[in-house]
Amino acid sequence: MNFTIKAKADRIDQMHDGSAAIIDYKSGTVPSQKNIEKGISPQMPLEGVILEQGGFAGINANTVGYIGHWKLSGGAEPGEEKPVKGDYETLLTNTEQGLAKLIRVFANENTPYYSLPRPDRAPPKEFQDYAHLARVQEWMTQDDTEDSYD
Repeated sequence: MNFTIKAKADRIDQMHDGSAAIIDYKSGTVPSQKNIEKGISPQMPLEGVILEQGGFAGINANTVGYIGHWKLSGGAEPGEEKPVKGDYETLLTNTEQGLAKLIRVFANENTPYYSLPRPDRAPPKEFQDYAHLARVQEWMTQDDTEDSYD
């Protein structure tokens, strides 16, 4: 199955050793290391996978030597570097394998597409574009304690 994923990196620098540094500027919350490793915040690892597969035009590096968020607040401490820690090779391999698994699951015609796949992590109601079609409010208020249907 062919699948293309694209990204627009904020900044990619070529390092002296030939590897690349991928930097994302943040004015808000920086994803936690845990969420990056678990694939909940996959932006930067995905950019690393794309880079290593030659997906960024004009970038000669094919290995990632640094991934980091640079939090820019403009306050008393105007900027803070938040590098992604750990072994990048393992992180990018896990990211690529996780993406491939998702693609296979979503390519399966028997895969259900839930309007709220994880209700415990649901966005605010104003961002739930399909909640009315899925009758989310109706189902969430239904009482499951009765044994019979009248």
